Amino acid sequence: ATGQLQTVSKNPHTAALSQATYSPDGRSVVTTSFDGSFALFDSTTSQQVLHKTAAHSGVPVTSAVFSRSAMTVLTCGMDGVARLWDLRKVKDEVLSLGVPKKTEYRICLLYTSDAADEEDSVDLR
Repeated sequence: ATGQLQTVSKNPHTAALSQATYSPDGRSVVTTSFDGSFALFDSTTSQQVLHKTAAHSGVPVTSAVFSRSAMTVLTCGMDGVARLWDLRKVKDEVLSLGVPKKTEYRICLLYTSDAADEEDSVDLR
C-alpha cells in the first residue's frame, strides 16, 4: 500500500549488509552482504525473489548495480572480481571481470548515458 512501511519477512543474509540498491524502474532492490551473498527483492511486495550464496567464492559481496533494463546485475566482491548475473537464470555468472585476489574493498559504479544508442559503462574501484 502506498505510504506504508513494509518490512521483509525474512532476511536471507547472515551478516551485515554492505549495500542496497534500487533498480532503475524502482520495482526491485538488490542487497549485498558481508556473508558473501546477494539477494533480490520485489520492492512493491517486499518478497524475496532470489538469494545467491557464495556469489564471490564465499568472500563479502561489497556492491551491486543494475543494468538499465534491470535484467542483469553486476556485483563486486572482496575477491577482486566483478561478476555479471542474468537475473532470469541465476545459476552461474554470465561474465567475470578481474583476477581473483584478496582485496580490502571493491565497488561497482555504473555510468549511464542519456543517449539511447550509447552503452552503459562500468568503473571498478
